[in-house]
Amino acid sequence: MFIYSYVHYSSNLRGPLLACNGIIICTWILYRRFLDENNLTNLNKTLITSLINLKSLGLSYTNISVTSLFAMLSARTYYNKLHLSGYRLGQLPEGLFSRIHEIQQLIMISCQLKTIGLKTLPPSTNIEDLLLSDNQLETSDYLSLISRGSLKFLNVDNNYITDICVPAKFTAATSKLLKLSINNNQISKLTPFCLNSIPYIRYLSLRNNPLIEFTTYSLLGSTGMTDL
Repeated sequence: MFIYSYVHYSSNLRGPLLACNGIIICTWILYRRFLDENNLTNLNKTLITSLINLKSLGLSYTNISVTSLFAMLSARTYYNKLHLSGYRLGQLPEGLFSRIHEIQQLIMISCQLKTIGLKTLPPSTNIEDLLLSDNQLETSDYLSLISRGSLKFLNVDNNYITDICVPAKFTAATSKLLKLSINNNQISKLTPFCLNSIPYIRYLSLRNNPLIEFTTYSLLGSTGMTDL
């Protein structure tokens, strides 16, 4: 038996990866598998679900159906990293991420997500890194995400967010958010003490927003800020 901890099949394979039968590869003990940017139309889902030690999975920009994708994810609940960009989701199914409670990094770029909240991404999940750029999320979704006590990095570039100032009622006192990237949204002002409810934030990126109101008081209280 061959023992490997990492296998990465990207789109730079000599030919498109259309089908995998798993006869040899499933004998490997894998912890991470990245199959991003392949076709995978005829992927045998047991190639994924049979790997009991698998923790990190990348299936971004493939032709796997949304139904098959969610079926594979539901079959195993111990992932800590998932890369799932490029699917036409609209919204996440309720209950999926309440079962995958060990998830620490979730990347869902360009998934046409229109909303995301406590029912689809419950507080019981311990996500630290969340990348949701190029979706259709609004301010209410941002506020729901920012209140997560485990979150350290949030990227919501290229969405429809109009306000990033966080009322105290939306943010737990234990917020650990360190980095926030919110480029290419619709933010026009930062009110005084805008991010006072996020005490540990160090990095804020606001490129390409229609920002017209910003004063010396806007970031007052954000004592740890080092990059803007």
